[in-house]
Amino acid sequence: MQAIAGSGEKRISSGATFFWRDLFPWIWTIGVGIGMLGVWYEWFGKPASMEVKLLGMALWAGTSVLFRLGTRRLQEVWLSEGEVVVLAAGRRTRIPLREVTEVRESRGQKIKTVNLRLRRPSAVGQEIRFIPVHRFQAPFTDHPVVQELRQRREGLSAVGDPDQPRLP
Repeated sequence: MQAIAGSGEKRISSGATFFWRDLFPWIWTIGVGIGMLGVWYEWFGKPASMEVKLLGMALWAGTSVLFRLGTRRLQEVWLSEGEVVVLAAGRRTRIPLREVTEVRESRGQKIKTVNLRLRRPSAVGQEIRFIPVHRFQAPFTDHPVVQELRQRREGLSAVGDPDQPRLP
């Protein structure tokens, strides 16, 4: 997907986004589903009680739905001069950094995500969620992509925000 980026755009979302958003939920659902069929039809030679079978099926169905809901909002994101470029549903959407009101990152998750909250809804919604590129991160510090986004946003604010009220 790197080929779609324009000149001067730097990818800030992980190349693994496609895997986590589009492949992993299906791999999980099919793989664990086959395992559950094995438990149900006793392919492994050990009979399981009906309660264990039903509990296993409920857990499989629930986690499959949760994985899909948790990963479907992941976007592919690039950073260019003064704007964030988001690829969603095959369309590139340019969002000025001035529209970003908050930059947050997940803490304590195996797969870190970054959320950008927008001032107004855009073609990709009011929040952009992505997995940042892998970079070294010291413990208990912000991810380098989060630091860069915040610095660029603050740099734009120092120049002046067009939506900011002016004094007479």
